[in-house]
Amino acid sequence: MKQLILVIEDETNIRKDIVRILSLNNFNTIDTDNGYTAIEIIKEKKPDLIISDIMMPILDGISIFNKISEDEEISSIPFLFLTAKSSKDDIRFGMNIGADDYITKPFDIKDLINAVNSRLKKQEKNLLKINKRYDNLKQSLYNTILHEIRTPLNTILGYSDYLIKNIETVSKDRTSEMLQDIFADSKRLQRMFENFLFLSKIEYLIANEFEKSKYTSKKTLYSEMLIKDVFFYFTNEYKRNDDIEFDLVDADLLIFDEHFVKIIELLADNCYKFSECNSKVLVKSIKENNQLLILIKDNGIGISEENIQQVSAFKQFDRNENEQQGSGLGLAIVNAILMLYDGRMEINSQINEFTEIKLYLNLIIDQD
Repeated sequence: MKQLILVIEDETNIRKDIVRILSLNNFNTIDTDNGYTAIEIIKEKKPDLIISDIMMPILDGISIFNKISEDEEISSIPFLFLTAKSSKDDIRFGMNIGADDYITKPFDIKDLINAVNSRLKKQEKNLLKINKRYDNLKQSLYNTILHEIRTPLNTILGYSDYLIKNIETVSKDRTSEMLQDIFADSKRLQRMFENFLFLSKIEYLIANEFEKSKYTSKKTLYSEMLIKDVFFYFTNEYKRNDDIEFDLVDADLLIFDEHFVKIIELLADNCYKFSECNSKVLVKSIKENNQLLILIKDNGIGISEENIQQVSAFKQFDRNENEQQGSGLGLAIVNAILMLYDGRMEINSQINEFTEIKLYLNLIIDQD
């Protein structure tokens, strides 16, 4: 099937030349000289690629680009700017706001076709990568369903059915116990599905450069305060207020603050879930070479070397031995978020002794 390209150019002769060139190279085309009409076409036709002049009356190319960037359904369509300007500053500006390429007028036919083919191939690779990641996630979800969904569902369905049939004869205390178990397992299912959707979104961002660019410029300020707030929450939840030890430096980071908090939440929960009461949890941070190293260590059940190498979605380690609740999504989500922001994670652990996790995140460097 031929790919559809939208050409937006107010100069009639140039627009017709581009359409003719693309048609001769086996592309379907649609064209317009008006930015507002272009946006309507993009929403309706969802072309495979857009070529747009920058300098146009009423609505220029940059305004068109910004408007479609705000719409999730069309924001990932590759966008090529076409302009008579050719200075390095102009080219840099076009690329900095997120355009996929920048073609100057007058253009060489080969350069135009090469740019179009290059962007379309890159988009195709991104889509294949996204589809592969989703396929892997779906397969992992299927493998997890046998326990992670069936077990809480059995409790919810079994207890609710029992109460429906015997509500008049079940004691108030027993009814309360069953309802608490139903609520707890419902929350367990909710957390798993929320984490699954969250990981799916992060995987999508990693595979899509344009969508990724919307997040990688965001910042986290006052990381020390955020880390302490999250860990204090979990110390209260697990009733382990005396088990936490901090040695933190404050730092501003190149990561969306909600994603940073998610990382700390998942690791804090794991620390207390997989270690005993009255065993220490250490949280430390150090600035190293334009990065913040965050070290989180618990004295818990540990992770085997083999399982450390298998940190991926829905792999829960040693379930038969530990019988811990959880889908294994925690470390997979942490790893994916770090990949999104060019960070990394190192895990060092010994079974039944400790687990030490090191996170490396990029610092905001003062430009003054």
